[in-house]
Amino acid sequence: MALNPKRFRSSRAFQTLRRIIVWAFLFYLRCFARIALLFFRGTIIGIAGAVGKSTTRNALAAILSPWKRTLVITGNSETGIPLGLLGIDIGSYRLIDFIRVTLIAPWRILFLRSYEIIVVEMGIDGPLPPKNMRYLLTIIQPHIGILVNESPAHVANYESFLKTNDLDTIVRYITEDDGHMFKRAREAIICSSDPYIADFATTLPKHKIRTVGKRPEDDITLSHYQPDISGTRYEYDIHAYQRKETFSLILPRYLLPEDGGIALGAAILAALSLGIDIHKIKEYFIASFTLPPGRGTILQGIRDSIIIDSSYNSSSASTIALLHAMKHITKTTRRPTWFVMGDMKELGSFALIEHARVARAIPGSVHHVLLVGQLTKELVLPKLRKTSVKTLVHVDTSKEAGAYLREHLPERSIILFKGSQLLEETIKYILQHKSDTKHLCRQDAFWRQAKLKHDTWVEI
Repeated sequence: MALNPKRFRSSRAFQTLRRIIVWAFLFYLRCFARIALLFFRGTIIGIAGAVGKSTTRNALAAILSPWKRTLVITGNSETGIPLGLLGIDIGSYRLIDFIRVTLIAPWRILFLRSYEIIVVEMGIDGPLPPKNMRYLLTIIQPHIGILVNESPAHVANYESFLKTNDLDTIVRYITEDDGHMFKRAREAIICSSDPYIADFATTLPKHKIRTVGKRPEDDITLSHYQPDISGTRYEYDIHAYQRKETFSLILPRYLLPEDGGIALGAAILAALSLGIDIHKIKEYFIASFTLPPGRGTILQGIRDSIIIDSSYNSSSASTIALLHAMKHITKTTRRPTWFVMGDMKELGSFALIEHARVARAIPGSVHHVLLVGQLTKELVLPKLRKTSVKTLVHVDTSKEAGAYLREHLPERSIILFKGSQLLEETIKYILQHKSDTKHLCRQDAFWRQAKLKHDTWVEI
């Protein structure tokens, strides 16, 4: 009897074989990454948390790179971290790419010798290895740990493991898992305005803790926040490391939420702990700070509109924070304001609660709402029907959303995009300059191929 490939791939034997291969590959990568770290004599800065990791990482990249030889690892997972430590780009994740990585990994163990600082995001997606913090710590252990804001993210992966549907319990568990990063760190930089992190910090040795937040007693206090369609302004009071100063940062190409200022403050605090002068920190930051695509990028749209592209990912906390920024803009401008919201995924049974939280924050924040996807149709649309929202439209796909906006978008609109994947394809329909597609997330060959397969790629 001929073997049915589809039936074999779904069989228990194939799944077991696949798990063995994956674990063998991860073990192989981890071994050579740890050997590479034996040749590293500098400082490792680790960043954890649900919201703000990339902002903190890129701020540190801008500040530290002109000062000392700094390696900023772009991957934050069980594969991305060891590959970064070996200086290997896996490419498009094809079989030939994995074979290539396997062959060249042993020859990359001296890669870290030329660096003095490593900055690494440590992202957890689940309670079990290799997705948890304890596993990542078997690869790399930071000397300085930074824990930015926590919020419900990937909670579907924790629900069955913890056998609870209490969101508070799950987020506390995630915070404690992230907090394992501090066990061998000499310094713990925490966001004091996050209640989960603040509670967890009481279990840490006081001499390790440095805080950034909104309290006067924090080492760095975020004292003022000003969002605008031209960018974002933060002001800080510093009283740490024998310094007492006030200074501001202006981000002219990004609209970030208030908590983005906390993430930047954490990077500033880490740089101060390394001995960099505050004036140099500001100089380096202004000269080269950028964020990855889809994290609040301000782009020019058709009909003199302004696009705020935060399409990379979405959680209720990050979405509500951006809606608060939009509320300020709505009140201070006469331009029409829009919110294009996609489904928030990987929330499990908490999808109802989290989408409802966002729905409550929408009225008064924007004039018009375009919802995309099945979850927004079921969980957000009904809650907005009798509110002050002037326009309320739902479509099923990102392509339909793009077509609707291209036809109906009013002149001089301001549009916030926020969702878990694919809204970047919607944005393509209303870009004023088609060359700006290079500023959108998930546009590389791997994602293009994946989107073409599901008919979600937009060619312009």
